[in-house]
Amino acid sequence: MHAAASPLKRPRPATLEHHPHFHAPPNPYNAPPENTGMQQLAPQHAANHPHAHAAPKHLSVGGANLSKAVKSVVKVFSTIACPNFATPWQMHQQSKSTASGFILHPLSERRILTNAHAVANQIQVQLRKHGNAKKFPAKVLATGHECDIALLTVTDDEFWEGVDGLEIGGLPHMQESVVVVGYPTGGENICVTKGVISRVDRQLYSHGRTSLLALQIDAAINSGNSGGPVIMGDKVIGLAFQCLTVGENIGYVIPVSKANRPLCFVRYID
Repeated sequence: MHAAASPLKRPRPATLEHHPHFHAPPNPYNAPPENTGMQQLAPQHAANHPHAHAAPKHLSVGGANLSKAVKSVVKVFSTIACPNFATPWQMHQQSKSTASGFILHPLSERRILTNAHAVANQIQVQLRKHGNAKKFPAKVLATGHECDIALLTVTDDEFWEGVDGLEIGGLPHMQESVVVVGYPTGGENICVTKGVISRVDRQLYSHGRTSLLALQIDAAINSGNSGGPVIMGDKVIGLAFQCLTVGENIGYVIPVSKANRPLCFVRYID
């Protein structure tokens, strides 16, 4: 029996190479996809581009402190190998993808947040800072597939020079202005989009197949924005993670107002 087609796309990173027979990983809870019209943000195609621009000294958009944000946001480069469940003794061919992430305050804890689907099935993760062409090896400390959050760190001291950390803010109200910062498809440099909170509601998280609290915004969210911070003022109020394919400018954000609450889903990796 064949499963019915669904507009809800399973987590599948974009690849650099041509893969005519790419198979997405199965539902982690063995549940069939639902016809929700929801699309998880696919990480952007990775590319080798050594040039970047230095962060501006003073910049504000929509009340958000972008001077601080650009020193915190990083580009996530993942090399992945998905399990082959038809032949479990071997893996599918490796592929590469990119997403976004951001450094948390305080810097002394050396924590970086991104989406779990951005590093799922990873065999290597690297991070690149804004204004720096060097890629630093990163370690996945923990993953929370239900809430689609992953916690990373970098052991190289050089990575932590000249960066800043974003503080966790409160849960925003409807119609409050927010700014999305990340590395979406369409270019290599950092990208900023502006919008407002349109809805605060429970939504189906397409990666973990779990209905949790989410923020709906009308700012543009595209492939590669996954894991990027959504900022209000000088604090982060959530992570961009998915969008609705059947509408226009309907993006969803994982709220992180209770910083320890999402992490209660996290599974720590030794």
